[in-house]
Amino acid sequence: PASHGVPLAALDRYRWGPGSEELDLDGSMQARAGAYRLLAPPVPCAELDFCAADVEAALAAREARLAFEAGEDGVLNGVAFWFELDLVDELRFGTAPGGGRRQRVQWVDPVRVAKGAPIRVAARV
Repeated sequence: PASHGVPLAALDRYRWGPGSEELDLDGSMQARAGAYRLLAPPVPCAELDFCAADVEAALAAREARLAFEAGEDGVLNGVAFWFELDLVDELRFGTAPGGGRRQRVQWVDPVRVAKGAPIRVAARV
């Protein structure tokens, strides 16, 4: 990638960190310019039940192993994520793309993927 003709690929190694960053898949300048693409459709990662009899156990940290199939060729350099919360009846709150709220991204070392290639992710929830 380049910005104003300056190659930035050498800086990718400094992008990774243990924490995630805010990302706007809809309204940011990069999103509007087509700089962000989802290489695979979203899949649910975890379901947390805030009304469970044992709430502490229901909300305990866990690891989810996810499998995606690349829908197109591209460079995988981050995993975007968001949440959707069912409150009551038809009332929902979330940060999914298209809802006017921002998502999060965990940057990873860039990897080229081909359409149809498997993508495996381990997520801690």
